[in-house]
Amino acid sequence: MNRRLSARFQVELECAWAGIRSGQPVYGSTLNLGSGGALLRVDRGFGQEDLPAAGHTLTLHMALPANPSFGRRCLIARASVLRIDQSPFGPTYIAVAFGKKRFGEWPFKVMVQPPAFAELPILLM
Repeated sequence: MNRRLSARFQVELECAWAGIRSGQPVYGSTLNLGSGGALLRVDRGFGQEDLPAAGHTLTLHMALPANPSFGRRCLIARASVLRIDQSPFGPTYIAVAFGKKRFGEWPFKVMVQPPAFAELPILLM
């Protein structure tokens, strides 16, 4: 049963937020995006202490394509974490609902591309 009030679209944008404990940027990407929320993907490599839990509120920055006239901008949203799905061998998926949204400057110095799926080790049984 789909309980969403707004449509979601498959849009991959780089995103980041301050880690829960360290305050260091946690980088990921959106898998789908709508006016009411998003599904985020975070690859392994970030400490468990920096990932949010259901109920946490994040200031989520989603990078928009660069424009030669005004540089790199982003959509900034207050995002409430609805659920988090973790795998010991794969990425973590985080579903968020948006509160207030605005446009602003991309605040992070380094943008990290997640590794391609083909680069992940394959486990043989």
